Amino acid sequence: MNKPLSLAFLLFSVVFLISMALPQTPIHWLLKIIPIAILFYAVIQIDASSDKWMLLAAVVFSAGGDTLLAFGQFVPGLGSFLIAQLAYAVFFVRHWNSVQTRWPLTIGLLVYVVIIATILFPNLGDLQVPVLAYLTAISFMGLTAIQARFPVKWIVL
Repeated sequence: MNKPLSLAFLLFSVVFLISMALPQTPIHWLLKIIPIAILFYAVIQIDASSDKWMLLAAVVFSAGGDTLLAFGQFVPGLGSFLIAQLAYAVFFVRHWNSVQTRWPLTIGLLVYVVIIATILFPNLGDLQVPVLAYLTAISFMGLTAIQARFPVKWIVL
């Protein structure tokens, strides 16, 4: 992704995150859509490859998850996000570097996942299985992203 698109993505992502702390307005949905639209635009600029199609699938399923959540469909939204995380993970596995690199980030992510699971699970009730499936998928995606051959700044983004 070129620098202007990266900056726009970062800016609109931060604006959306800040907007979550404010009372919801009719344009709140737009603030959520803009970062994904920027990612979609960036991905369609990539030359045709299997990476492009995997990233497009991930972005489309992410947008689908947002849409389903906006309509109160939590489990289907979570399922759409799960598919997106798996598509991202496949992309990162294709660019795998080595488990020997970035191991402090890997350990940090694993500790974070255990803490989040410990906090969430006692209060999830019937949602434990879908949330566990999603947490596993997003953790796998995070681990593959950490170990991919991309600069750390892109992994964090």
